[in-house]
Amino acid sequence: MPSYYELFSAALLQYEKQGISLDTTKAFPMLVNLFTGRYESLLPDIRHDILAASILPELPAQCTDPKAVRFRAQVLERLAHDVAFIQTATRPMNIVIAARKKAIDFGEDDPLRRLEHAGLESKEGLELYQLLGDIAGPLHEASSGRDVEGVIRLLKSLEAPINTFFEATMVMVDEPEVRYARLTLMHACALALLAAGDFTKLVIEGVA
Repeated sequence: MPSYYELFSAALLQYEKQGISLDTTKAFPMLVNLFTGRYESLLPDIRHDILAASILPELPAQCTDPKAVRFRAQVLERLAHDVAFIQTATRPMNIVIAARKKAIDFGEDDPLRRLEHAGLESKEGLELYQLLGDIAGPLHEASSGRDVEGVIRLLKSLEAPINTFFEATMVMVDEPEVRYARLTLMHACALALLAAGDFTKLVIEGVA
C-alpha cells in the first residue's frame, strides 16, 4: 500500500499533468505540519518527548507515516532508560546540528557513499565507517519490518565505536578536508540512529 507521502506526491503530479501549477515547496511542509499537529491526539499513550523524538519532521516520508512514528516510539520506549546509550547517540547528532548552524560544509546526501574514508585520518573513524556500512542493509530491513529488537541490537552495536571515536578523534579540526570527512561520518552515524528517532529530543531525568 502506498504511503501518504507517495499518495500526496502522486496527487501533485496529476495536478501538474492537468496544467495546474502548485508550489511543492509549500505543499510538502503543509503536509508535514498537518500530520505533526495530530500525532499527540492520535498517540496519546506515548510520552511527550518520546513522541517528539519519533516524528522526524525533517524526513517528510517518515513523518507522514503513522505506523513508522509508532514503531520508532516503541523502540525509544525500550531505550528511554538507557542513559549511557542516549548520551552516546546524541553526540554525533549534536555535532552535526552545530555544524549546520555555523554553515560548516559536510556531505549531506548519501554520506557513506560520498565519504572519502582515507580523509578521516583516524583508525577509530575508519572502524566506525566500516561498521555503519555493514549494518546499513540489516538496519533498513529491521526498520522496514518493524523489528524493534533488531533495530535496538544494531543501534547498540554503534555505542562503543562512537564513544571510542570521540575519545580518540577531534572532529572540528582546522584542516578542511579532514573536518569534512569526519563531519560526514558523524552525519552518516546520525542518520543511522534516526532509525529509532531523534535522541536529542529525549528528556533524561536528573540530567540538565
